[in-house]
Formats: sequence, C-alpha cells, structure tokens
Amino acid sequence: MKYLPFENFVLITNLSVDEVRKRISDKVEPKNKFLAAGINSNTTKLYEGSLSADTFTISRIIHYNNSFLPVITGHILPSFGLTEIKIQMRPVTFVLQIMSFLLGSVGLVCIGMLLAGIININDILQNGVSPTFLIPFGLFLFGYGLISIGFKFESKISKEFLITLFEARQKD
Repeated sequence: MKYLPFENFVLITNLSVDEVRKRISDKVEPKNKFLAAGINSNTTKLYEGSLSADTFTISRIIHYNNSFLPVITGHILPSFGLTEIKIQMRPVTFVLQIMSFLLGSVGLVCIGMLLAGIININDILQNGVSPTFLIPFGLFLFGYGLISIGFKFESKISKEFLITLFEARQKD
C-alpha cells in the first residue's frame, strides 16, 4: 500500500470516546455542496463531513483544486482505558475509477510495446530504440506521479492534523 494512494493507520489516545467525538464535531462542519464551488468560502472549520456514533467521514476544506484530496474514514473504538481510532484515507471513488481506467489503458499499451520489443529484439539491437517507444512509459509515470504526489501531499497534512487533534500516537 506504500506505493498506492491509500493509507491505513491506527491512532491511540488517552482521550475518551466522547472527547474524541467532541473534538471531531468542533473541527468538522456538515458537507456543503456550495463550498466546493467556492461560493460559501467563509467557513471557520478545517474539515467537512459527517460524524455518526462511532464513525466519521471527513475531507479537508481547501480553497484550491486537488482532485486527489483524501476522503478520511475513521472508526472510534474503546480499548483498555484508551481510545483507538482506525483511519483509512483514499481518494474520491470517481477519481480512483478514472485514474484506474487511464493508467490501465496506458499500462496495456506499455505491455504491448514491451511484447513488440521482445518479438523484434534483433531489429531493436541493430537500429536502437526509437524515442516514440518511450512515450507510453512516460505517460504512465506521469499519471502515477500525479495521483501519488497529489494524494500524499494532502494525506500528510491530514495525518498530522489528526495526531495533533486527538493528542495521539500512531500504533505500530
């Protein structure tokens, strides 16, 4: 999972389950469809989403475009006098579907190019590799880098925020 745009981790805190819920509700406002369009951008909260009994689903409120902004799902569980918060971060499902389709398509072209290269290895050894042969590989690396960097940048900010908010440490 280290090289994919997903993160799963567990935070341990001395706070009670009720205090964890209170801290989330203090920092999260209900999802606002106008906020994404920048119409109602005078919010004081840092995150938007929902909180139910022992779960929450939130995402950071940003005033710039990043399609790879993580959706953060958390499960709050009491654990031997402590509280465990199991966190899962992932991009929006639609973005994952589009990127999977695009990277899958380009990946198939890359595999086809490699197979063609293996079949015509003698020709390649005599004439060298054409720069156009490398274009699909460059496109694949660009797409992968785009989703990885965009997601990891935002997930790092949210992870640090959650650790600070809950006065928590990450469970090994």
